[in-house]
Amino acid sequence: MPNMSAVSECNQAILGKLKAGYDLIKDKWYKRLFFPSAMTKALEESFNPASIETFWKVTAAYFKHTWFFQRWIFSCLAGLGSSPFISLCSVLKKASLINFNEQPANNNFKLASAHADPGRAAKALKILTAAGLLKGDSAQANWDALARHPDAHSVEIALQYLTIYGLLKGKSAQANWDVVVRCPDPFDVPLALHELSVCGMLDNESAQAFRDAIARHAKPYGLAKAFVRLTRNGFPGLLKGEPLDSYWAVIANHPEPRYIAKLLKILSRGELLKGESALKNRNAAIQHANPDKIAGVLQKLAQAGLLAGELAQANFDALMTMQSGADHWVAVLGSNGILTQDNFNALIQHQQVLVGATEAFRQTWFNMLNFPPNFILDFRPNFHITDEQFNAIIAICRNHELDLTTRQNNIVQYIIHDIIRELLGLTEEAIQANIFNHRQTTHTASVHQSVSESAGKLKNRYGARNLEAAINEIKQYFSALSGNDIKTEAAKRCIERITKLDFTYEDPASQVSIRQLLAWSWCAIHDNENREGSFKDACNLFIEGLYEIQRGYNLSEENEDDRQEDKPTCMPGTFNKLVEKLAGIHPDCDIIYVTKEQANHKLKIVIAEETINYLKGLKELKDLQETVEALQRDKTVKPVWNNIKDKVAERMYSEFKSVYKDSKETMIAELIDFSEDMDVPEAVKAFIKDNQNKPKAQQGHAIPLANAGFFAVATSSANQKNNPQSLDTQSAPPAIIP
Repeated sequence: MPNMSAVSECNQAILGKLKAGYDLIKDKWYKRLFFPSAMTKALEESFNPASIETFWKVTAAYFKHTWFFQRWIFSCLAGLGSSPFISLCSVLKKASLINFNEQPANNNFKLASAHADPGRAAKALKILTAAGLLKGDSAQANWDALARHPDAHSVEIALQYLTIYGLLKGKSAQANWDVVVRCPDPFDVPLALHELSVCGMLDNESAQAFRDAIARHAKPYGLAKAFVRLTRNGFPGLLKGEPLDSYWAVIANHPEPRYIAKLLKILSRGELLKGESALKNRNAAIQHANPDKIAGVLQKLAQAGLLAGELAQANFDALMTMQSGADHWVAVLGSNGILTQDNFNALIQHQQVLVGATEAFRQTWFNMLNFPPNFILDFRPNFHITDEQFNAIIAICRNHELDLTTRQNNIVQYIIHDIIRELLGLTEEAIQANIFNHRQTTHTASVHQSVSESAGKLKNRYGARNLEAAINEIKQYFSALSGNDIKTEAAKRCIERITKLDFTYEDPASQVSIRQLLAWSWCAIHDNENREGSFKDACNLFIEGLYEIQRGYNLSEENEDDRQEDKPTCMPGTFNKLVEKLAGIHPDCDIIYVTKEQANHKLKIVIAEETINYLKGLKELKDLQETVEALQRDKTVKPVWNNIKDKVAERMYSEFKSVYKDSKETMIAELIDFSEDMDVPEAVKAFIKDNQNKPKAQQGHAIPLANAGFFAVATSSANQKNNPQSLDTQSAPPAIIP
């Protein structure tokens, strides 16, 4: 609540500037010719700081002698006339809440003088005036409520969105405004009311009960989503505000209502909310310390079919008592399609080892490669693991001859060296040299085709929307956005620049333009069904992305801004950045960073494929014999390199051209340095061995091997055990099928 006996700092500053300007002209009578005597008298009084009484005299003089100031346009009065405080007083004067002919200053003027953000308060009052809420008996109460709210900025933004959603008109205008001004953080209130309105939950006798619950809650949008979710999924009593098995109170009073609703929805699909255990299960779910995490894990179990059948209750009980951190493993198993009953049982049994290994792995990976600690083992399926690999990890857990710490460290080493290195295409040298840096951004790293794929998904979901309407909404939002911090100002300049009709760029892969992507990003931010997280957080990320686009080359590696003239990122970088900021808040958007280490990993596969294609294409037996013999002698791909390098380069450049910043010729030179002496790939050896063993009717050219040991690596130990005859004494020669 503002201190009505004092003038706020911003208003003191306005008076200070006015006094300083007056002091410059007070000794020159001709400059004071049109200066009102009432204001002269007030300014010559001692005020440091100014009192409400002095401020009243100055402001009253301004409003009583406006026509003088219209002539005195070059005086210090111009600053006063354009100040937020005068704007606020003007609105209050029009609403008959202030009369400058009265003495002394009334409480409304005192509230305005003490207000910390008079500009925002003035804008909010103008919206209330347009809605008819600043007249009649309600005018005073509405101004009092606004004046005493601690966050005029959020109130103003909330009123703007209430207007957009059509919720600030008619009979419900006052009721909806009351919700906004009663809520300490009203930013999400319009979204919450809009959600309820669309579902008809503000049109019945329980509408006020819903509004009251929204106004009281710290997360109004989450609460609205919870109400809607449950009324649509078997909890119809909530629609009338009935305490259906006290679910109303459970939802309305819980700090994380959205996740609780998700929990109850999942449980209601099976038998866990029925029978004698229903109350126990419900209480276990809603009293869990981390409902957000447990909701995601519970969904994974449901999708895997582990919340149905005879073991449903046992699985649920195990989940509720699961050690913190084990939920990550459930998420990883579920994301990779290997969340079986056996694997879940193993996870529960060895969760202490696994959780400790997770933390040790995160710290090791973070320290060694600068990845954020939650990059690999989180709810997203970034960590790809097979059933065999998980069983190998469980085997380490079961080795009770080793102490707990040793087992955990062994799991860490297995993950890094046997899973992650292969997944990311890193060499052992790369890991040890610490050359892979996740801090690379869209303009310092190559971004894989995932950006184009994400843009295509947004196109499929929002392509039918009105493009220009979305662009206009964005412009209106940034036009109304206050704040003079560097990020906000840069974001505004970015919107002004990239929404111009002559700003054209189209991503060649997705055939989506920046203008389209910008509009669909706005749609994604407002998509309450699919957006993850709050609308406010999504808007902040959107602003941050625009800032990074506009100031792309003003930012150092440490993300420090040089505060020089704007140096925007390139058009492809702009496209990528918009997708990057949506990744994590919308399911359609994902971004995969690619480095030369990963490109080199793919290069080995491409060389193997092109070598096999080359061998298949040889028509003459003599050429085939000579090529295979050369591969045997050299043990590298050098004998075929000149014949495959163009195709290899074309494929690699097409997929990884942004990694190689120079020409294709430069890339080929790099490939030669890396590839010419590369060992013959195992896939090539396996291909020849497989063809050697084919039935005679399928064989093409038969090629005797000078050294069959060359292909022995491609033969498994199991095959050697079953066929002990040495390869160089086999009677059947190998064959290649052209």
